[in-house]
Amino acid sequence: MVGVLIAIGFIVLVVLYFEQDRLIFHPRHYDPAASAEISRRYAKIEYRTQRNGRQFAYYRGPRNRVPEKLWILTGGNGSLALDWDFVSTPSAERNPLYGFLLVDYPGYGDCEGRPSRTGIQENMEGVILGLAAHLQTDPVSLKAHSSFLAHSLGCAVALETAAKWRRGEVIAVSPFTSMQGMARLTVVEPFPRLVRHRWDNVVAIQEISEVPGAEITVFHGMEDRVIPLSMSRELAGLFPGTVTLYPEPGMGHGDIVWKIRDELIRRISD
Repeated sequence: MVGVLIAIGFIVLVVLYFEQDRLIFHPRHYDPAASAEISRRYAKIEYRTQRNGRQFAYYRGPRNRVPEKLWILTGGNGSLALDWDFVSTPSAERNPLYGFLLVDYPGYGDCEGRPSRTGIQENMEGVILGLAAHLQTDPVSLKAHSSFLAHSLGCAVALETAAKWRRGEVIAVSPFTSMQGMARLTVVEPFPRLVRHRWDNVVAIQEISEVPGAEITVFHGMEDRVIPLSMSRELAGLFPGTVTLYPEPGMGHGDIVWKIRDELIRRISD
């Protein structure tokens, strides 16, 4: 009997370790008819990464020069880059001097490969090289003008990238504390230790807080049943001089970006 239980436990561990990608990532592809009109408003940036091959992102903003500010938008684990159009298009119309770069993850949209933390990190580096080539400028200048708007899993992508690039302006909608923290919401120890994609927003914000003038604005729905508001409260409590939290009454995880759309547009276009 003990041997059977050990075998079952081993099988559970193996499944949790190797199948967690299916739990974390939910890739979608574009409907050509539905996305055709939206995509015409953007330059489609093609680039390659060593891990995943051909990747794509979408840019709207000044041509052949570095924009005054480059907003990089990263979405949740079930969203696509062009899903941000309802925010980026009105923002670009309000401020044509700013650039807006919408990033897809490996395996999402038209991108090749499979999503992973390492693969997404490569995309964030590769997309800047691709955009620099498109604008005929250098990637260092683009990084130096970058700010980030993100939702859910995209917050981890944005915060990690901002920390690496030493950038201090991030608007994070519904962030978690860490991927291991998320695992602890559903499974008991030692299973959270098996998380392979170890995004840690606490560590990233600690690094960002060392950037002069760093300012991280967090919006979180008070009715969020996916990522609890308590996680954003923890981030704000750990970094009171860097993180400003706006709890949003009556908002959940999937609807908050739509409901605070006007506020986001104001913040990234002013």
